[in-house]
Amino acid sequence: MNGVPSISFSDRIQKILIQGMENTVILKLLGRNIGFSVLQNKLYNLWRP
Repeated sequence: MNGVPSISFSDRIQKILIQGMENTVILKLLGRNIGFSVLQNKLYNLWRP
């Protein structure tokens, strides 16, 4: 697409891939990857549930 390689999956494979990622969080903060536990600790400290 627009000079960028892409892969097309069938609907069945796409559903399988999406199902495995429905609870996945990917963040990039200030140009660096951040782990889930770091994010969880930071949010806990900010919100203090």
